Amino acid sequence: MAQGAVRDLYQQFRFTIDVEGCGSARFETGSELACEIGEAVYWEGGSLTPVKLPGHLTFPDIELARGASDDFDLYNWAQSTANAASGRSLKDERNLTYVQNDIPGDPAENFNVFGAQMRRWATGG
Repeated sequence: MAQGAVRDLYQQFRFTIDVEGCGSARFETGSELACEIGEAVYWEGGSLTPVKLPGHLTFPDIELARGASDDFDLYNWAQSTANAASGRSLKDERNLTYVQNDIPGDPAENFNVFGAQMRRWATGG
């Protein structure tokens, strides 16, 4: 009886996060990393055109979906964040590396994110 090839269950995951003090997890989909620069507009007296200056800098949330991990470290981070939100502990910010993998599953691009906070955790379904 012939045996089939061993399947790599992590090959379908295109994004990996390595969280400081948490280990890593892989995800099928991930949002783009972006930076939004606001605009401050004001009119000088007697001017026919407004003066536009760069305003506040914001970073949209990173969303990862349909993932897997070998341990409970990310869940523990979510619990720690929930405790901080309820006032039972201090804010839990962590640095992470956001890795985009190529088709074979090798790292293609790495991005460092500093002071990340867990915003939402969902499991099942």
